[in-house]
Amino acid sequence: MTIPAGKTTSDRLSLMLRNLDGSGDVAELPIDETYLLPVTIRSASGGVSLLGSSATAYYVVKRSSAITSAASLRDNWINFPTLDKAGAQSDLFNNLTAVTYEAIIRVDDFSKHSEISTVMGVENYLLLRIGDAAFPRQQLQFDGTGDAAATPGFGKFPKKDESKLLNAGEWYHVAATYSYATREVCIYVNGKLQSRGTDLGNPASTPFNLAGRAFYDLYLQDPVKYEQYKGWGNFRQFFLGKSYDDTRQLNGDITEVRVWNVARTEQEIWENMYDVDPQTPGLIGYWKFDEGEGNVIHDWTGNGNDGVAEFDLEWPSGIEVPQLNKE
Repeated sequence: MTIPAGKTTSDRLSLMLRNLDGSGDVAELPIDETYLLPVTIRSASGGVSLLGSSATAYYVVKRSSAITSAASLRDNWINFPTLDKAGAQSDLFNNLTAVTYEAIIRVDDFSKHSEISTVMGVENYLLLRIGDAAFPRQQLQFDGTGDAAATPGFGKFPKKDESKLLNAGEWYHVAATYSYATREVCIYVNGKLQSRGTDLGNPASTPFNLAGRAFYDLYLQDPVKYEQYKGWGNFRQFFLGKSYDDTRQLNGDITEVRVWNVARTEQEIWENMYDVDPQTPGLIGYWKFDEGEGNVIHDWTGNGNDGVAEFDLEWPSGIEVPQLNKE
């Protein structure tokens, strides 16, 4: 390194650590083990003297198992074009008698837009969100209202509780489950049960239909109801980070999103918060957000229901979601 005449610092020197995964001829660095790497200036010339400990820089090196990729949904959301058309791909999201929503999120500001921060789902039907009117802005809510006429659900759950607030700027794994068979609603935060409701919903109701086109087809059989509800068409879609209008975005980062046609147990959620086999029975949609660039989010189940961002996605750098179930 050279400090030019008249300057007090040299050009930047970069330390590159390569092939930590064992590629090439280098031994693999064990996952989640931490190493301290000291780099010391041993000599100097041109009348420069070294100042003891100032000559050494220390680097903490760790090949982390943490999730390191997420997309920002600030003023943005994810659409699913294949779910808005009739066909085999959208049929996977219909006739659901049980469901689990999962996502890892970090909200920057709960007050930027309206009183609601949307995580995922279908507006006024089956939606996982944070906040509501006359409800804490930072509390999770599972809105399983369904349709009062055709598919009555379990309503809005849980009741407001100031002890269940999420913090801005903090990573959370959130999950919500419902089963018509048990009539039980559960909300989990970081793999642990936060709220449970029993005897909710009507087991004789029509199953949930999350794919938009199929939802319309239900009303084609009844012209009166169809006329009543067709104006809700653009809201009756499955989104990530959007519901009702353009003021209820998540306003934060999202990764590891999943939809299941079963109600996952607490143990299953805890064990697979940060990764799961894409071919696990019951998993119908899985978006890892590991692309790191671009506007298309791949569906890891192989079903082809890729997500498409409404606007150009931002991919924040320096993402690291610690795996709480491995600590």
